[in-house]
Amino acid sequence: MGVNDFVVKEGKPDNLIKVDPRVEKEQRKRLAALRKRRNGTAVRAALGAVEAACRGKRNVMGPILSAVRAYATLGEISDVMRSVFGTHQGKVTV
Repeated sequence: MGVNDFVVKEGKPDNLIKVDPRVEKEQRKRLAALRKRRNGTAVRAALGAVEAACRGKRNVMGPILSAVRAYATLGEISDVMRSVFGTHQGKVTV
């Protein structure tokens, strides 16, 4: 393999997964229903514990599991962690 084998060609890749809009709509409804029925106070407290663990020297796994048990979403947990740690920006060297 040469360097040119890794060159990205212009245009849309043809191998992207396409999600049926009906599936997306249904998932959004399920997420809204989850957020309605969960205990919002418990979720906020659990996410606060995740943030505190991220800012301190504690292992974050316990607080993450507590947040999951409180029905915090992966996106909510990830947002908290990004707010503390930021987002990794890989360095590209050619």
